[in-house]
Amino acid sequence: MKYTGGLLGVLLLGSLLVARPVETAQYLDQFGKVELSAGGEKEAGAHSGGRFTMEGLGVLPLMGNFGVQGALHYVTGLGSRIGFNLGPVLGW
Repeated sequence: MKYTGGLLGVLLLGSLLVARPVETAQYLDQFGKVELSAGGEKEAGAHSGGRFTMEGLGVLPLMGNFGVQGALHYVTGLGSRIGFNLGPVLGW
């Protein structure tokens, strides 16, 4: 059992030495998805109720391997909230 760390280190080093290079995409692809889920929830001292969640994600290429990605998240239930993010993405 005391040689486990050394054995894992040797296996990791060996896998790095035999790893092959991978072909990567030269350009970003447009991508989008919408995910919906529903269920029920119950908190202590409150009535039970339904819960609905919607999430959206997208990537929009602008030029070459540079683009913008964003996400939107909306939840309803015993309280509702909304969140979003937006930022650059670089593919190489």
